[in-house]
Amino acid sequence: MNTVANLTQILDHPDLPTQKAAVEELVAMGADALPTIFANLAFATPRARRALMTVVEKIGDASALLPLMRFIWDSRGNIEDSDARGLAMKAIASLARPEDGAKLLPFLIDVATDEDAFVRGWSAETLARFGDPRAETLIKAMLKDPSEVVRERAESALQTLTANPAPTDALKPTQDDETILKSIRSARGNEQAFWLNELKSRANAFELATRLVREGGRAQILGLQYLLDSQDPAARGVARFLLMRESDTPLRAVALRIIAQHLRGDADADEAALIRTGTFDSDPFVRLAAMECAGLSGDPDLTDRAVLGLRDRDGEIAASCARGLAKSLTTADRHHFPQLMDAFDSVHRRRLASRDETSVKTEAYILRAIGKVVGDLPNGDAQIQQVALKALFDAEDLRPVMVTALDLLEQATPAKGVPPTQRWPADQIRALAMLASSSDREVRSRALQLLVRGAQPGIDSLTPIAQRLTFEPDDVLISAVIPLLELVGSDRARTLLTEFSNSSNEAVVVAAQASLQRWRNAQKWVDAEFDEKF
Repeated sequence: MNTVANLTQILDHPDLPTQKAAVEELVAMGADALPTIFANLAFATPRARRALMTVVEKIGDASALLPLMRFIWDSRGNIEDSDARGLAMKAIASLARPEDGAKLLPFLIDVATDEDAFVRGWSAETLARFGDPRAETLIKAMLKDPSEVVRERAESALQTLTANPAPTDALKPTQDDETILKSIRSARGNEQAFWLNELKSRANAFELATRLVREGGRAQILGLQYLLDSQDPAARGVARFLLMRESDTPLRAVALRIIAQHLRGDADADEAALIRTGTFDSDPFVRLAAMECAGLSGDPDLTDRAVLGLRDRDGEIAASCARGLAKSLTTADRHHFPQLMDAFDSVHRRRLASRDETSVKTEAYILRAIGKVVGDLPNGDAQIQQVALKALFDAEDLRPVMVTALDLLEQATPAKGVPPTQRWPADQIRALAMLASSSDREVRSRALQLLVRGAQPGIDSLTPIAQRLTFEPDDVLISAVIPLLELVGSDRARTLLTEFSNSSNEAVVVAAQASLQRWRNAQKWVDAEFDEKF
C-alpha cells in the first residue's frame, strides 16, 4: 500500500483518474490517516491540499474538526488556498454535530465575516446545526451579505435552524492528569479532539504533551501536534529526543518542523547530524523539513547544502531552503551572495512565467536572505535597491514578493535621497511607477515616497502618474506628489505645480510655491524681455 506521503504527491498528478485512485486509497485508510495528512499538509501543493480536503470529508471522522479549523485560520490571505479553504469549511459543515457547538461556535463567529464567500456560506450551513441564539443572529446578518452564494445558504440555514435540537452538554472535564492522558490514549474521533483540547487548557499542558511523545503509541502524534502549535522553545529538545531515539519514526517530519521553529543559526552537533540524515530521507516531507532546518542551522556544511538547494528542480525543496536561509543568514555569510543572486534570477524568471504560489514565496524568501547577507556592506544599499526594483516587476497582486521588495527598498534607500550618481533611470523604475497608481493607498504612498527618494530627475513619464493623484489627501500631496513633480521638472510638471499653487489649502500652496521657487533658483539664466525705450 502507498504511504500517505506518496499518495499526497500523486494527488498533484495531472491525470484525473490517477488523482481519483489516490483519493480513494486515502479514504480507504480511514481515520488513521488523518493525523499524518494534517501534520504534512503545509508541504502539499495547492492542488493536493484541495484534494486532501475532499479526502477528509469523505473519511467523515469528527477528529478532523480541530485541524480543519486550524487550516482555515492559518491559510487566510493565501489566494492559492481559496478553494482548499472552502472545501475545508464544507468538510466542517459535514462533520459537525450538535454536541460540537461549544467547541465550534467561537470559530464560526470568526469565519462568519471571512473574506472568502464560500467559507462564509458554509459557516452559515454549520451554524444551522446548533440551537444557540447567537447562531440565529449571525445567520440573519448573512442575509445581507454582498455575495449571492452566502445569502442563499443563509436563507436555507435559517429555515433549518429551528428544526435542530439544542446542543448537548459537553463532556465534563477532569482535573486528574492521569485520567486526561488515559482518555487521550484510548479516545477516538471527536472524543480524542475533546480531551486534547482539555489538555491545552491546563497549566501543565506542555509536560503532559511531552509524556505522550516520550511514551510513544497512537497518541504520540497528538503530543507532537500540541508541541508544534505551542511554539514553546522547550519543544525543540523533545523533538530532538524523539529523532535520536526513534530514527525510523513516521513522525520525523513533524519533529523536524518543531526543531525548525526554534533554530536560529545555533544547531549543535547532535541536531546537525539529525538534520543531515533527514536531507537524505526517502520521505519527501522529511526532506522538506530537513532542508528548512539546514538553512536555519548555522552549520557551514548544512548552510552550503541549503544554498545549493535553492536551485533544486523540486520547487518545494527550493522554497523550504529559502524559508530557512531567510531567517538565519547574516553578513558573515556574504560569500553566498553570488549564489543567492543566481538563485534569485532563476526563481524570478520562473515566477514571471508561472506565478505559482511556490515560486512567489521562494522569491520573497530569497529577497529577504539577500537583504540579510548584504546588510551594511560597502555598496550594499545599491545592490539591494537593484534586486528589489527587479523583483517588483509584475508583483502588484503577489503580496509576498511586493511587500518584501518594498520593505528592502525602503531600508536601503536613504530618507534624504539616493546620491545623484546612483539614482534609478527610467527603465529601472517602471514597476515602481506602476505601483504609484495602485488601488491600495498604502502601496501607492510607499511607491511615491520611494520614487521621490531614488528616481533620476527629468523622467517626464512620471508626470501623468502625479497628475492622476491630484485628489490624494493633502499630506500625500505635500510629502510626495509635489516633490515628485519638482524632481521631474518638465513643462507639464511645472504647469501642475502652478495649479497646486492656487489650491484652497494653504499648506499645499506653500509647498507648491516653494517647489517652483527652488526650480527657478536652479536655473542657470533667466530669460527676460525689455521695453524698447530702455
